[in-house]
Amino acid sequence: MYACSPVSSELAKVPLPSEIESMDENHPKLQTWRTQYGNPLDIPWLGSAHDDYPFASTLSSYVKLRRTSTTPTLRDDAALWLGAMTFGLTEIVTRTKVSETDILSPGTSGGTRVASGARLSSLLFKWHHYMQDFMHRGAFDPEAHHRRGCELVPVLNQVLAALDEEGLQGTSLMLRAGFSLDAQVDILGALALAIGTLFNCALSIWRDVPEMQSISKQLHDTTRYFHQHPKEMCRRVMLSAGWCPYSVSKRFLASINELALLSHIVREKPFVRKAEDEHSKCTEAGCALYTIDLTTYSVRHVDPTCHCANAAPPLQDIAKLLSSSNGGPNVVPVVHWDGMQLRVRPAADGQYVAISHVWADGLGSTTEVGLPACQIARLAELVKQIVPGTGDFWMDSLCVPREAALRTRALKLLPKTYREAAKVLVLDECVRARCAKNKPWEENLFRIVMSGWARRVWTAQEAVLAKRLSFEYADGLADVTDQLRGINGKDSSVPRPSGSGKVPLDTGDGHIPNGLEAHAFNPASLYRSCFPVITLRSAHKDSLDGWCTIDEVIDLLRLRTVTKREDEIISLSGLLPIDVDALLSLNGPDAAEQRMRATLQKLRDLPRRLPMLHTSRLNLPEFRWAPLSFTGAHEPVGGTNDTAVCTSEGLSADYSFARFESSVAIPPFCAQGLQEGFKIAIIQQGSACIYEAIFSMPADHYRSGVSGLPLSVDGLIFIHDKLPRDSRIIACAAVALRTGSAQGEGVGNSAVKCDYVASVEFWCSSDAGGAVEPRAHAIAMTPDVYGLFTIGGLSNTKVLLR
Repeated sequence: MYACSPVSSELAKVPLPSEIESMDENHPKLQTWRTQYGNPLDIPWLGSAHDDYPFASTLSSYVKLRRTSTTPTLRDDAALWLGAMTFGLTEIVTRTKVSETDILSPGTSGGTRVASGARLSSLLFKWHHYMQDFMHRGAFDPEAHHRRGCELVPVLNQVLAALDEEGLQGTSLMLRAGFSLDAQVDILGALALAIGTLFNCALSIWRDVPEMQSISKQLHDTTRYFHQHPKEMCRRVMLSAGWCPYSVSKRFLASINELALLSHIVREKPFVRKAEDEHSKCTEAGCALYTIDLTTYSVRHVDPTCHCANAAPPLQDIAKLLSSSNGGPNVVPVVHWDGMQLRVRPAADGQYVAISHVWADGLGSTTEVGLPACQIARLAELVKQIVPGTGDFWMDSLCVPREAALRTRALKLLPKTYREAAKVLVLDECVRARCAKNKPWEENLFRIVMSGWARRVWTAQEAVLAKRLSFEYADGLADVTDQLRGINGKDSSVPRPSGSGKVPLDTGDGHIPNGLEAHAFNPASLYRSCFPVITLRSAHKDSLDGWCTIDEVIDLLRLRTVTKREDEIISLSGLLPIDVDALLSLNGPDAAEQRMRATLQKLRDLPRRLPMLHTSRLNLPEFRWAPLSFTGAHEPVGGTNDTAVCTSEGLSADYSFARFESSVAIPPFCAQGLQEGFKIAIIQQGSACIYEAIFSMPADHYRSGVSGLPLSVDGLIFIHDKLPRDSRIIACAAVALRTGSAQGEGVGNSAVKCDYVASVEFWCSSDAGGAVEPRAHAIAMTPDVYGLFTIGGLSNTKVLLR
């Protein structure tokens, strides 16, 4: 391998230590590096030649040097584009002469070749080692190094823009060349993972270049179009490997902002409980294994051959503590197993362990029924291990009665129960089977994130409120409290790739080879975006008595499910300032909707972006903009500090309002509730951009037959001041203007009264320059586009939304 010196344009051999040069693919040092920077997959190769051409300092010159035919086909152009985005980019960033044999290898099909992800990551690892070593030598020129980093910034910007452009159907060279959508996803998905690894290396080497901060932000921006293809590719690969569709849903993958994490999880195999096809009835909306039918539910014994009797605590003792005495507060009851029976004590009498679990694992019950004695004995032994000197523990299956009044009292005490426990012990079948104390933390964390426990609503509060959080692994109990806290950037000296500082790369044998230093990067921090418990535990570690924001709760719940939808808000009583008694008094078939409306009115100050979330909506007058559930959001709601005001009249806030020149009639198939969305093309007065928008309609509202629903769209409301000029997907909401309504509570006379119609995904599909209308009409003629419409400019407007 040869390279240009950072201070010279001449080729020079990279002087690598023999232990690095001869390192094989499975060496622990290389595996550690891949964990930090990425482990890309093989990229299907389209046949472009790379060798025997001079070095090209730009992507365009790389293509120009190799375009030998005077009449190249679109497939030739696609092959050259892929060559520039792999070989060309690698040489530009590393100034290393790369040959075809360094990266290309035979594919799985006869005669095919791939750009090997393993070979590319090995090459980058060696270059990274060389650069880290070179930067500590006397010949290193910091100013020249800084200039080199600044020169790279426009190239990296160009690469991300090129990925965006190639991902759009209207501008894709591969699709125009005749490649199928599946082939495009496979190529662009693998390419994005490889580019993510290369970018992480560049961000590490040039971390002191301020302009690199913008590159890092773009790389982690999940609204950029280039994030879609690697996630779709990963979803297809993991589904074919037997993963539950809910576990690897589009919503879950969309929550991941680290391409490096995608390159790892796509290789993981699912936990199989009983059969390879056990997820055949699961959907993106939920896992059938975690959908509990209480009429057929039965608890499990420790050993399937065991038939021991249930043991239950005395109901009267539980009831006595849960009921107020002499006007005093209700008391949390805990139980103690003496080998023969369960005894009940007040939690305040000493330390106790609160157990967190999911009923699907077979430990669900009530005080009246109890649990098999074999399970209770096992639980008691675990409790003694986790908090020596006490055998007291709390578990819903033993301490929450079925009787309605007592259950209400127990539910109100849940926050206190988990907040005051010495430790919270998590029991999960997947974690117990696949985690071990001698495995790397990031492997264990992956299994925790993918577990059933991490996907249920009731366990969210339990995870956040716990002082100390422990899990049962295959080889014992593990307290993960400090590891979880250490992931968050605020509490750890381990920043993201765009931060500063570096630490020695521990090779596992106590030896740090000369120059082998890596940017200070905690691999577990990759999971923050898809496992918000991490951020929330850190944010609230010093004030567990404080409330979460509605933004935090939506982020926490958006990938979880609950068996009884009406229980969702109740399960948040320790995170939001809600009135449990008042909510439990709202019963009936629409209890879930009534409880959500009451909660939003009590909270009053809500995120402006709430109507724009891609989720199901309440079908209640003045509240059709409101989410039916916090669990259904496809994206986080945070990112802005301003709020909207919720009253009985609707939601009031300042938005950027853009009105259509002519109203957009809702297609008949949507107005009848037969289809959940439609797509339109949009041009804006005075703009060269052509936009596309996908409307996600509340189809259940239209199917319900309720009268007065909008049949047209008059405009869009945004939280942005300007429309995008790139392919970033931004969220907005479609509204219909209404007249004759009474003035909303606390709203000025200038408020525009609107009916909510749909959440919308909005992006710029192309900049047509001076040929806007012909290009726009061409887009509008594609089969999936409903029509072409013109929109006016944005104006800051106070809106009353219902």
